[in-house]
Amino acid sequence: TWEADAIVVERLHGLDDDNSEEYAKSRLRNACDDVTLDEIGEKFVYSNREGFRVLEQLADLQREMKTSREKNEHRFALLEKEIVRLRLEVEGRWLQEEALAIRRRFIDCFKRDVLKFPEYQRTDAIKAGNIVAHYGNAISDAYLFKHDNRMDFQTYSQLYGFQFEQVLKYCKKFSDPVFNEELTVSVNDGIDGGIFSVLNAHATLLAQCAEGKEILPEFEQAFRTFVTVAENCYPLTPMDDDKSQIARGYWEFWRLHKQAKN
Repeated sequence: TWEADAIVVERLHGLDDDNSEEYAKSRLRNACDDVTLDEIGEKFVYSNREGFRVLEQLADLQREMKTSREKNEHRFALLEKEIVRLRLEVEGRWLQEEALAIRRRFIDCFKRDVLKFPEYQRTDAIKAGNIVAHYGNAISDAYLFKHDNRMDFQTYSQLYGFQFEQVLKYCKKFSDPVFNEELTVSVNDGIDGGIFSVLNAHATLLAQCAEGKEILPEFEQAFRTFVTVAENCYPLTPMDDDKSQIARGYWEFWRLHKQAKN
């Protein structure tokens, strides 16, 4: 057994209200006498000449739609690849800028300490390099772990509370792939940097333990509480609602951070 579609099309002219229905039926019966079996694409069709033209137009339209869909799918695939490439390029530039900051600091410190140039006592390059070298930066270190094949994941979470993949997820939430102001904050930007400023401040203070500074248990507890709340409230940030649980944890962290610094 096999299947076939059937269609009969007849174009009518000169109709009036009195006999239009009977006239149409008569013409269609006559049109059925002209039906032949034809093949359109992979389908067999019984049709008259006019019906065959209609089906041909429909088949052409379906082929055009299929071609257009395939082209769009190809374009989307290329676009996704380009987005990945741009994201990697941006992440590479981010790390490159940090590396350059360290090298600029090195040169200026040489001019200050060895060549004794008085104008190099406290340059912008030295200040920027100091921040890169001595302050926490959750985003930069997340990219470092992503691209440098590091395996000491526990060290990252000890410093920043989150796994580095979670921090990258926050990066996408705030800006993808171009970084905005929320992502570029450092601990020196005060307490207006949202989630990342908390992570950076904690890591910075933790790293200063080598200088004999002790971490208050209440401070560490406040940080861990904030991390848990931030994770549960994602994608809400402390700046979205100043009366939310995450905002309360945020301000409690900064209150204890002030005590821990002194």
